[in-house]
Amino acid sequence: MAKKNSKEMRGNDEPMLVKSHDIRLDEEYVNWIADIKHRYRSTQVKAAVKVNGEKLKQLVSVMLPDDYDKKIKYNRLLLN
Repeated sequence: MAKKNSKEMRGNDEPMLVKSHDIRLDEEYVNWIADIKHRYRSTQVKAAVKVNGEKLKQLVSVMLPDDYDKKIKYNRLLLN
């Protein structure tokens, strides 16, 4: 009896399983993934800074009744 290869046994509509040792990563792909990771982390940090700044503005506006004092104390907080 002839031995069937894996493609014949699976049929054409089933997905092919690939093991990690079957994949070779070229330098361009590795650099592309590193760039995506860097941009993602950078965006996360920018978003966190913006959110924290807005939280600080809200906190200052609730704690300080006078607008002039709010601006001065808020600016001092940002400089520290």
